Amino acid sequence: MADLSLQAEDFEPECGQTDGTFAHGIERLLGVMAAAQDMTVQTPATIAPQTS
Repeated sequence: MADLSLQAEDFEPECGQTDGTFAHGIERLLGVMAAAQDMTVQTPATIAPQTS
């Protein structure tokens, strides 16, 4: 990913899109990249709340 040298100008302006943008494609790749390294992706719903 770092080798891509992405800049803000490489992404479309945010206009409420939910799919079909370059940013969405990058977002989807993060999970694939994690899985390729035998890692998992966590979401707030899957993380146990911390108790104090």
